[in-house]
Amino acid sequence: MQENDQNLLTTRAQLAVALSDAHRNKSLLDATIKSTASGVVVCDLDVNFIFINPAGRRMLGKIAELGPEHWSDSLGLFESEDGRLFDETELPLGRACRGENVDRMEILIRNGISDQPRWLEANATQILDLDDQPIGAVTVFNDSVHMDIKLRQRHTFCKSVDTVVRPDNTRHDTGYCIIFSTRPWT
Repeated sequence: MQENDQNLLTTRAQLAVALSDAHRNKSLLDATIKSTASGVVVCDLDVNFIFINPAGRRMLGKIAELGPEHWSDSLGLFESEDGRLFDETELPLGRACRGENVDRMEILIRNGISDQPRWLEANATQILDLDDQPIGAVTVFNDSVHMDIKLRQRHTFCKSVDTVVRPDNTRHDTGYCIIFSTRPWT
């Protein structure tokens, strides 16, 4: 009987440590996502918002309490400058819920947060559980206006070196470049 009691105490202690580790890891993950400069939105398989981080709220403004069929209209999401609202089925979260990976999709946003229209660049993917079953989707997006400013700064710098090699097949500078220079760094 004492051996069973000892095993039970050991198991309880191991569970307490595992629970403490899980809480610590969850807190770290929550803090990381809340602190990132990129917008992060998570939805369930019915494309209902579950989570949006502070950067996402700043970029999108009002968060639609309506279903996904009203996102384009209520959040001011356009396909192009000519005023065509995005078809909700083509937005990154919906596409990711259907199993598609979305890379670098541009979305024009006009929602009153800024006096100028802004372009967002979004990536999205399906979220799978431990059994590889889909449970939702996540999209990560950035305000490409800020990216354009950084690109101009980088291009100005790169003009001062001899050769810059960039990845092919990209519409935007991804931030990766190999710089060869015969001049000393100063």
